[in-house]
Formats: sequence, structure tokens, C-alpha cells
Amino acid sequence: MYQELYADISQACCAITVFEDDEVVSEGTGFTINAEGQILTAAHVALGQWPVDLKKYADRNTKIIAKLPGIPEYECQLAIAGLEIRVTAFSKPIWIDFAALVPSNALPAPVPFLRSRILSPKLGEEVFVAGYSEELEIPFGVDKLLRRDVPGAADFYKAMSRGYLADMTGPLIKRGVIGNSHGVYAQDSASGRTISCEIIFIDNGMNPGASGGPVVNSEGEAIGIITKRAITSAAQGADPSLAIPSGCTIAISLHPLLAASRDTP
Repeated sequence: MYQELYADISQACCAITVFEDDEVVSEGTGFTINAEGQILTAAHVALGQWPVDLKKYADRNTKIIAKLPGIPEYECQLAIAGLEIRVTAFSKPIWIDFAALVPSNALPAPVPFLRSRILSPKLGEEVFVAGYSEELEIPFGVDKLLRRDVPGAADFYKAMSRGYLADMTGPLIKRGVIGNSHGVYAQDSASGRTISCEIIFIDNGMNPGASGGPVVNSEGEAIGIITKRAITSAAQGADPSLAIPSGCTIAISLHPLLAASRDTP
């Protein structure tokens, strides 16, 4: 029933790995939005930090690697690194967990992509969420069984650290329904710039690693970006701060693209 839709989502979802020198500092998901390989993802995936500290990020020697299924990895650069709004009455800035990446060099061939649409979702609408969730396992647990002293093991583990899970498993895709959606509107006190977006709650839970993945409607259009799992209190007398995942996924709509395009020279 959904074979073609699932295939389109799988081919356009990329595993994202962020390195600082040779150390992995962030892993997550993104999705391509055109044949040139430009990517949307969550800012905390691309930056390897949350909340955002752009000065700290600029001081780090980072490299962003994107890996699509069946296509060689490619390095990316940040085009949009989160969107900041400062409101005089607030004690700290508001950051929209939204990032865009562009290939550092032109890709040798077009890549699969998802059509993206700036659209407010409807309550009760069926959607699909996808990402390289930690729920995924390499068949037979090869990544845990392979001895590091055998020939080729070093190359295998290096590939796994650079997103080649995409070739071995592809992303995990789940179906859900929009259970809640509400608009957020903010204006920067200094510049007057405004940003609006929809905060979307989907009644199916994705796990760490899926952040930055797409929310796709039944037409095959990407309409949102996964940002985090919803959390609910499980407070007990011994631990009043205890919280657990609620079973829902939180995403944002693509409306911040409008604000980002206005900021682009």
C-alpha cells in the first residue's frame, strides 16, 4: 500500500555524523530536499550541542558527513545553524531547532530527495516519520561480533562511524497521526525579525538518532523535522524529578525556511 512512499523516504534519509577532529560528537538524521544534496535536519544534530553556542561551535574543528543509502558519503557545511530570537522579557534567547546543510563540493550525480512543503499539518492527519533511530540493529549484531584484529575490521568500523549504517539497514519509518499542533510566533526585540512555526505532536515515538529526520505527509511531501521525544513526568516520592518518554514524537514545521530565506543575502 505504501511501498513507493516508503521507498522514496528511505532513499532521501541520510545518516549525519559530526566529527570534532577524529571524535564523533553528534549523530542523527537528515533528509535531502533537492537533487544537489542540500539537507534539512535539526540544529542540535548539525551542531552537536544544545542549546546553541555559535561562538563555541566556531572555535571547534568540526566536519559534517552525510550518508545516503547506496551513495558515497559527502561532507557538508552549515547554511543555517538554528534560528535565534531574543525577546527583551526573556532571560535567554529562543532557538528554533532547525538547520540546513549544503555539500562542501558539487556532487558527481543527482541524489534522491523529498519534495518539501511549508504547510501547517491538520489534526488527525496521518504522517510518516523516519530516521536512523537507535532501535535499528545491524543484522546478527556483526558490529559487536567482529574482532578488531582481523583483516578489514578497521575499515568496517571506520565506515560504521561515518554513517554506513545507512547501507546496512536504511532508516526506520513509522506511521503516526497528528495528535496536537500549535503555532508559535516570536519577534526579535532588536531586529524586529519574526519567526513562526508549528510545533507538532505525533502519536508514535521515535528514539535518539532519529532527530533531524523528516515528517512526511501521504502525498510524499516533507512537512516537518523531528526534534525530540515528548517527555512526561513519572514522579515518585523518592524521585520527584523522574521523567520518561511519553510515546510521542515532537517535530517542527518547515515555516522557519521563510525566515531563513529572508536572512539570506
